Amino acid sequence: MGLVRAGEGVGQKHPTIWKLIRKIKNEVAADLEKLALNDVGEPFNKRKKLGLTQTTEKRLKELCTRIQNDEINVEDFLKPIAHNIRKRCND
Repeated sequence: MGLVRAGEGVGQKHPTIWKLIRKIKNEVAADLEKLALNDVGEPFNKRKKLGLTQTTEKRLKELCTRIQNDEINVEDFLKPIAHNIRKRCND
């Protein structure tokens, strides 16, 4: 049953093992990207497209909330702050 569902996710009834492996790798990469975005303070669910300033503000507010709630330490707070500043300067 697991292979049938995975095959449907590939878009074919009988995918080759290599297509299945490629699909699984792509899904893992997407999950890792979502986790990385969470680490820099950007939540998973983005329903509407925000401007660059609003997006940066939202990330920074999320980080501030997380450090206030002791969800992250100072080092885990400062790294995403630097990332956001660097990202803003490159745009």
